[in-house]
Amino acid sequence: MVIALSSEPVMAITFIPLITVHSMKTSTLTSRLLAIVAAFSFVFSAAAYDFTVDGVYYNITGDNTVEVTSKTTSSGGYTGEVTVPASVTNGGVNYQVTAVGDKAFYVCSNVTGVHLPATITSIGENAFYRCYSLADVNIPHMGSSRLPIEPSMNVRH
Repeated sequence: MVIALSSEPVMAITFIPLITVHSMKTSTLTSRLLAIVAAFSFVFSAAAYDFTVDGVYYNITGDNTVEVTSKTTSSGGYTGEVTVPASVTNGGVNYQVTAVGDKAFYVCSNVTGVHLPATITSIGENAFYRCYSLADVNIPHMGSSRLPIEPSMNVRH
């Protein structure tokens, strides 16, 4: 069975028939348990986004709004300079980009800069955690044209 939130498969689950332990050899039982563990470990590293446009990952947060998110639940998947547009189109629907989600750039140690649109109204917890190479985040509508990296942003070097 494949469950898809977008055009990409998100999770595949294999069903293994259960047999009484008495009738199974230890190696067969071990093999089946490993298969079950492998299937569930895939679930935990599954895609953490609804769609992607030009290398940026998005979650739909409302009828016409999205937040920037990460590629997987274990890391952001971004490198270099990342520029986020004010709006994106997916499936014929135009969305305004209004937020940077929790852990959006999580452990993106090779991100050097992030340029956000004036439409951003919130930045989630640990959005830039362990972004070792990140020097600044550019948000045009802020009082200053650049937002310096502060300890409260949870950027850990």
